[in-house]
Amino acid sequence: MTLYVGIDPGKSGYISFYSTESNELEYEKLPSNFDLLYDLLAGKNQLYDSICGLEKATAYKGQGAKSINTYLINFGALLGFLEILDYKVHLIPPRTWQAYFNLKSSITIPKKADRKTKNKLRYQQKKELKQKSIELANKIWGLDIKDHNLADSLLILKYTIETYKGASNE
Repeated sequence: MTLYVGIDPGKSGYISFYSTESNELEYEKLPSNFDLLYDLLAGKNQLYDSICGLEKATAYKGQGAKSINTYLINFGALLGFLEILDYKVHLIPPRTWQAYFNLKSSITIPKKADRKTKNKLRYQQKKELKQKSIELANKIWGLDIKDHNLADSLLILKYTIETYKGASNE
């Protein structure tokens, strides 16, 4: 019996679970309290051989210091809890799982564009990718979700299942 886990560790992140025993999909918003987060992970791991795909923390140009700090704190807590609880953890850069699902923007940014134009186009790219992520997660899992953070968690979960199948003791 294997429990697969997909985590988008951002402040508005989600955690998704898929059990090979019950073929059940579960997901929820990441608890903001670290005690609740630990309890959630500990409770799930008791019955299963658990494989977790955790989106690797990366900072991007233009991100605010506060959002980077929150993201890295969540990531560090998750990584520590998963290691303590003996999850098999795979750190997955965002570009890796996005490339796996061929998630890319149709909007290109000209190299000679001024800074204001580049920022506007980056925002449009991000918005487009969020929508594509939602549509793809809904298609794969047969859901009707609206939150791109949940969609990302579900896609990380699917990537983990397809990429690390057989890495457990099934």
